[in-house]
Formats: sequence, C-alpha cells, structure tokens
Amino acid sequence: TPLLLAASSGLWADACIEALFAGGADPNKPNLAGTTPLMQAAGRARAANLEILLANGADPRQRDHYGQDALVYARRYLAGLLEEIDELQEQPDDDRVLFLETLRPREAEARTCIASLEATL
Repeated sequence: TPLLLAASSGLWADACIEALFAGGADPNKPNLAGTTPLMQAAGRARAANLEILLANGADPRQRDHYGQDALVYARRYLAGLLEEIDELQEQPDDDRVLFLETLRPREAEARTCIASLEATL
C-alpha cells in the first residue's frame, strides 16, 4: 500500500503519510506477510514517520505472520547497524570514518524508535 511505502521512506515522507491519513489510510493494514506501516518505519529507523503513525492509531502490539511486532523490527535494525559500526571501527581509514559519521544519526534515530515503542507497550 502507499502507506507501507511512505512509512519506510525518508525525505518528505511525513507529508506523504499525513496526506494518506487525510485520505483515510488505515495505519494497521498489513501487507501479505503481515508487515504493517509501523513495522516498516521501525525497521528502517524512521522516527518521525513512526511518531506520526502512532499518533494516528498504529498498533504497536500488532504482529506479523512470524509473530514479530514493531519493536522487534526496530531492535533488529539497531543490532545490524551496530554490527556495521563495529566493523567500520575495526579498520579505520578516511573512507570508513566518513561513512561511520553517516551512521551515527541512524543509530540515534533507531534508539529513538525503540524508546518510543517501549513507551507505548
């Protein structure tokens, strides 16, 4: 659905999500695998999108067909990101350091998603 796509997107996604809600989008409508827009936002560390979804009735307790909720998606994203950061720090060179700098904000956003979801449960 368009909301599933917008939830995992970055630039200008918040405006798209708001417009979709204005048009009657269902925040809890899953795809065929049971993945919801909230799970998509959490799994991509899109904190602003996640907050909009929660404010519009997205259910943080909803589970996909594998029994995973949005918090699991957010934690899995953060774990993968931290693993990548660790690998980059093991052999620092100029390119790796620059790339590492781009990952720090993603880490902060992932932690924000986790905190927001934990606060709702």
